[in-house]
Amino acid sequence: MWSSHCSRLTILFVLCIPTCIFGQTKPQTLVEEDTKLKQVAESTIEKFKLPGVSIAIVDGNHHIRIAAAGVRKAGAQAKITIHDRFHLGSCTKAMTATVAACVVRDTKLEWDSTIEDALPKLAKQCHDDFKKATLRQLLDHRSGLAANSIFMRTVDANKSPTEQRRQLFRILLIAKPNYEPGTRYVYSNLGFMLAALMAETASGRSWRDLMKRYLFEPLKMESAGFGPPATKDQADQPWGHYRRGEKLIPTGIDNPPVLGPAGRVHCSLSDWARFAALHLGHSPSLASKTQDAESKAALTADADMIKFLHRPLEDNNYTFGWIVTERPWAGGRALSHSGSNTVWFATVWIAPGKDRAYLVATNTGQKNARQALDSAVVEMIALTASEK
Repeated sequence: MWSSHCSRLTILFVLCIPTCIFGQTKPQTLVEEDTKLKQVAESTIEKFKLPGVSIAIVDGNHHIRIAAAGVRKAGAQAKITIHDRFHLGSCTKAMTATVAACVVRDTKLEWDSTIEDALPKLAKQCHDDFKKATLRQLLDHRSGLAANSIFMRTVDANKSPTEQRRQLFRILLIAKPNYEPGTRYVYSNLGFMLAALMAETASGRSWRDLMKRYLFEPLKMESAGFGPPATKDQADQPWGHYRRGEKLIPTGIDNPPVLGPAGRVHCSLSDWARFAALHLGHSPSLASKTQDAESKAALTADADMIKFLHRPLEDNNYTFGWIVTERPWAGGRALSHSGSNTVWFATVWIAPGKDRAYLVATNTGQKNARQALDSAVVEMIALTASEK
């Protein structure tokens, strides 16, 4: 159940490959569901036989357009609403990297801080080649770590997720890296988990607390949380699904909590759109009547920080939870990511040059889920192009 890589979009066709103006106002969610987007959502469900879907467009800093269709749980009657929460899988990574940037700003942690610098006790047990891996390398998938580990499911469930991560890396960092840190790109959930442990150690706060402090609270992402969104045995929120033949099977399975920073956030599409708007350069007011350290530390990312997070190394197009590429429909640079825990799927595309973002999620990880969401994004791009 590991979070997936990103999809890439062409102007006319969708090709799936694993792989700013800074405002002072927060986008306002439209009260009513967008009729045109509703048609896109419904046609996507019908064409690809999905249980449900939710889609959103961030249009500058003016508003968020949103629509939803389908059912929360196969076999139940409850319909998906525009307020329902979807599991984002690896789209969590850009959030974790943004939080890490805030911790770098507010603590002694640096982008070039090594495992030895940030986690000295842990480093005493590390292989020498791992000790020099940096925070930046961890968040760019260049740290020497593998994608995942079977040991993620053997950590002590009675410990906090932070201590589970510490326990896990006491085991994993003893071995020689798969490659010399900094020399190769290998997509790694483990890298984001270790980066989060660095941030947790530097700040003295858990990753969940840091997410709330730097993102969920300042961006007013009130629906945001961790793990599957639905209550057990209820259809109060969407369930994940897998397909067995022609039958959709609802399930509450998920990545283990230790993997949280790499892929375990859920939220409504309107709240996820607030995060996308932050990466377009729009933010809630950063002005504070008080200037004490506590209030300053709670500020979310600023314009310069966002620009830095979008700037990949020269020999890499992955940076801080984003694939960075060029697309004609985006007016140049576009940022994207997709995520799945195998029973959900989510995709986001951000076009800074157009001041626009496209987001879509479904409550199934079936084989054609990626294709379905890419198809919906193509329709949304065509829709906004036709409305000029």
